[in-house]
Parts: sequence; C-alpha cells; structure tokens
Amino acid sequence: MAVVDDPLERLLTPAALEDPSAVYADLRDNSPVYWHQGIDSWIVSRFDDCALVMKDDARFACDERRFEGTASQSVGIPVELLSLQSLDPPESGPLRSLLARGLRAQITREFERNLAARVERVVSRRAGREFDFVAEFTVPIVLGSIEEILGVEPMEPSWFSGIADAVTAAMDSPLRPELHEPGVAARGVLSEMVEGWFSQPPSGGLLGYLAKNRDSEKVDRRILVNSVRAILHAGYESMNSAVNLAMAALLDAPGGLAALPDGRSDPALQELVRFTSPVRIEGRVPLADTVLGGQRITAGSFVTMIIGAANRDPARFERPDELDLARTGNPHLGLGRGPHACIGTQLALTQMRVVFATLARLRPTAALVGRPDYRCTATIRGIDRMVVAFD
Repeated sequence: MAVVDDPLERLLTPAALEDPSAVYADLRDNSPVYWHQGIDSWIVSRFDDCALVMKDDARFACDERRFEGTASQSVGIPVELLSLQSLDPPESGPLRSLLARGLRAQITREFERNLAARVERVVSRRAGREFDFVAEFTVPIVLGSIEEILGVEPMEPSWFSGIADAVTAAMDSPLRPELHEPGVAARGVLSEMVEGWFSQPPSGGLLGYLAKNRDSEKVDRRILVNSVRAILHAGYESMNSAVNLAMAALLDAPGGLAALPDGRSDPALQELVRFTSPVRIEGRVPLADTVLGGQRITAGSFVTMIIGAANRDPARFERPDELDLARTGNPHLGLGRGPHACIGTQLALTQMRVVFATLARLRPTAALVGRPDYRCTATIRGIDRMVVAFD
C-alpha cells in the first residue's frame, strides 16, 4: 500500500482484511473524528457519533442537493443518479413506502421453502469433499434468491458476479480513483438490464408488484428503475458478503455451526451482522455547521462513517471483539439507522435464518480448510474464496 500510516489504507492490509479490530480500535481511540485529505472527508468511527449522523436527517443529508453550497446544486444531479439510496425525506417517502410494501410481499413461506430446497441441493452435491464455499455455495444461493425476489429469469452466475463486483469495487473510488470508470460502466449494464425488465415486467416478484402498484404512489419511473437496480446489487453483493462473513465467523467460533441457537434466533443473526459488519462505510453531508467528537464540521463537507468500527465500540458493547450469539440489547448500525435504514432488513434476516438453519441441520460439523481469502475492499467487506469441508 502507498500510505500504510493512513487508517483507511490500513483497513486494506492483509492482516486487517481478515481481522480489522486493531485498526477499528486505533481509529476510535486516536482519530475518532479527523479530516482525511486524500478523500476530502471527515472520518467518524465512534458509535455515538455514527448513530447521530445516521439518525439526524435534519442535519445530515444523503441528498447533496439539499445543501445549496455544493457543486451538485449548481449543475444539478442527473436523475439517472437518483435512487432511494440518495433521496431524503420527505421526497423519498412515497418511493420507500412502495418498495417496502413490495419487498415485504416477497417474504412468504414459499420463498423460504424454495430457499431451503436450494441450500439442500447444493449441500447434497458437495457431501464428503472440500470446495469453495463462495463460488459453489453462496453465489448460486444468493443469486437464486434475488432472482426469485425480483421475479426474473436466471442469470449466468459468473457474468453477473463480475458486473456486481465492479460496482462494489467502485464504492472505494475515493481511495482508488481507477475503479470509478469500470464501476460506472458496470452500473450502466445493470441499469440497461433493469430497464428491460420494466419494459416487459414479469407477473410475479417485486417487479410484478411494482407494475401493478406503481401508479398508486406517483413515483418517477427513472428513479424507480435506479432504485430496483440498487436493490438488485445490494440484494446480491451485501447478502453475499453477509453469508460468507457469517460462515467464516461461525466456523472460527467454538462449536461452529452447531453452536447456533435452536431456530437460528434473531439475536444470533443480529450479532453476526454486528460482528462482521459487511457494509462498513457510509457517508452524509452536513447541512449546517456542527460539532462531532469535539471537531467543528463545516456545512457542505463530507462525513464518512466507519460502521465496522462503531459496531465494535466498547463504549456501547461489552466485549465488542467477541462473537456472542446470545447477545441481547444489540443496537448495532450494520443494517443502517433512521430514514436510510436498510429497506431489505427483514428479507436479509429471513435469508440468513433459512440458510444457516439448513446448514446447521445438514452439516453441523462443517469446517474451514485453511484461511479465507478476504476481498481487498473498504466499503463492503467480503470474502473472495473460502474452502470448506462438508462431512
């Protein structure tokens, strides 16, 4: 790495990719709020500060247009870049309501049965051998789920993974500018695909729901297309990371999969999200001068929250660097907070519950073979390859 003294760069060193706890602690203890010249942003890493920024949409915006002094206000943000992720209340209200209802409608017993059946098929084909859990288990399982959620025909896994990975890598473009253009191109491919689905929507899934109900909320079609593209990407990449990181954490813990509580309780799943923090960086723009961690933050500057560090803050969590599957009172930030809380939270937790309940039932003695190869990304934490043995 070019600048190993930079805490953000240190997150990308081999040791921190596997275990970021030391870098998280250094950020919280020594630089809880500091200006990062390289990415032109304030970096915030303590729980209370990150939670405040997430919750207070009156002072901190996702939508840069709300601050008159930003360059985006003078030139206008193209509608092609607007989605549920970038809009704030009240403008986001009708869109969020429509998408939330549509996603909730996909959480059915049939969906859970289909997911469990996919897991059982994949597991049965790999009994008694070592295999790459990421490529041979998670990719087909998660891609199959997002296809069913949206109501679309199957996509070619290696092709789609390459496109989605390029979009994910581009989230690190403030640190790695060379990743920006490939990410824009990949996002364009996804947009074109989603546009085609809207032109000829399926009868079922989220797309079928939106085709029947879009007019009820008078939502701009282009912003809706962008939002479904974001759901497609997040539903695949964030879920992919969540499953792989949770599996690695469980297989590293005493008891492995067999240690999961009966029924794969919600507290255990929430703890896996807290401990692994798949989505570990988010950003906002302060709308007025404010103070965070004793530092004066000027309006219009950027604030980057290190969610992974906040989720390991000892000021908020006892034994924060331990995976405690019985942990209760777990107000982690791994699924967002406030008006931009993850709209797919219940779908994500449902998928994790079914996946790990099925794995624990069928292969409770699954074991890691060697160490996982962690993805060299800062914004979305993930695993590229992880060899697992099923008995």
